[in-house]
Amino acid sequence: MVLGTIAFSVVGLLISFFGALPRTMDKVYWISMMSFVSIPVATIVTMLATEIFAHPSFTKAFLGVMNIVFAYIAHVAFFGHISEMKEVRDFPKSLAMLQIVDTCMYVVASIVIYCYAGPDVTSPALGSAGPLMKKVAYGLAIPTVIFPGIIVGHVACKYIHVRIFRGSSHLHNHGVLSVGAWVGVALGTWIVAWIFAESVPVFNELLSLISALFGSWFSYGFPASFWLYLNKGNWLSSPRMICTTIFNILILGIACTMCGLGLYVSGKSIHNNNSSVTAKDSVRPSNQRCS
Repeated sequence: MVLGTIAFSVVGLLISFFGALPRTMDKVYWISMMSFVSIPVATIVTMLATEIFAHPSFTKAFLGVMNIVFAYIAHVAFFGHISEMKEVRDFPKSLAMLQIVDTCMYVVASIVIYCYAGPDVTSPALGSAGPLMKKVAYGLAIPTVIFPGIIVGHVACKYIHVRIFRGSSHLHNHGVLSVGAWVGVALGTWIVAWIFAESVPVFNELLSLISALFGSWFSYGFPASFWLYLNKGNWLSSPRMICTTIFNILILGIACTMCGLGLYVSGKSIHNNNSSVTAKDSVRPSNQRCS
């Protein structure tokens, strides 16, 4: 079973690696369209197939909060997307459309699934649809499972590649050194991602850990810090600036809270899961463990 899981994850690693090999976003962005179509369909199937109820602990509740945060951590990719747009001024319109559409989908899906599955809804929520419909939902969601990872991985590879070759001719040419470096960066990035994913095999906790370590800062803490830095000396210059300053300080405080509590609940949940697995293994008959 374990070997099968690892083999499946290696297949995902290879698909993500080869999918992220193109060096420009125009060769990669099209797969996001397939992802965009597949996840609403899979979510609708899950909403139609769900049906249970209970009171979650603080750890479970805050894990849910961090999973919501994970849905809004695309900020790290914004600069990369903007740099490759033909018309940079279209970015605010694209961003507004993205946030409106995905927020509406998140709200509708979460309300419907929570009404039927309750706080014990599985993570991912597609698993709440019952044995048969769960398989149907996951099948429909396969593009969304794979392709967003390729997009985010491509953005990470691009950041590293640009940082290495900034100001040199190797940044845009197709020489052996440039292409070899790109392939090496992509391979190294995906191997690190795979190791990290295998180290935290529980999906819910992995999302929470990523949100606590990175999402809390890239989506909340850093933007608020940037605003405070850029407007230093003008924080109290007008009533509007005072309100905006308070708002950004509040966002920065929320980021610190999410980071601290997110790391705590993620670590506690990972520890509890590992302890549970160890306990089950210790009481399993020796002949079963050997098999």
